[in-house]
Amino acid sequence: MRVPSRRGPGRAGFPALRAAVELLRRILGERRADAEADAVARVAELCGRLPLALRVAGNWLTVRSGWNVEHLVRRLADEERRLGVLAAGDLRVEAAFELSYRQLTAQAARMLRLLSLVPGPDMTAA
Repeated sequence: MRVPSRRGPGRAGFPALRAAVELLRRILGERRADAEADAVARVAELCGRLPLALRVAGNWLTVRSGWNVEHLVRRLADEERRLGVLAAGDLRVEAAFELSYRQLTAQAARMLRLLSLVPGPDMTAA
C-alpha cells in the first residue's frame, strides 16, 4: 500500500499544501524548514498531506538532526517502502491504514482494492 500523493486544490479531508508545509515548519523550526523549502514541500506531498504522516516525518527529521530534508525525500520516494518509513516507535502510519481497512465491509474493502488499479496520481469523489 502506498501513501497517496495529492496535487491540485485541497481534497476533502486533506489539508492544502500550504497547511501541510506549515505543520512541518512548526515541527522542524522555521530556520531549518526555510533553508530547504522545496524539499519540505516535497515531503508534504510524499506524505499525502496527511497530518499523522507529516508528524512522523517531522519527528524523523527532528530526532535525526544530521539528516537534511532531502535525505528524507529520497527515503520517501520509494512508494513500496513509504509506509514503512513513516514509523516512529509505536506510531505507524501503516497501522492507521490497517485499522481503517479492517473495519470496512467486504464490499467496501474490495472497492478500495479496485480503486488502487485506477491509473493516475489521484481522484476525487465527484
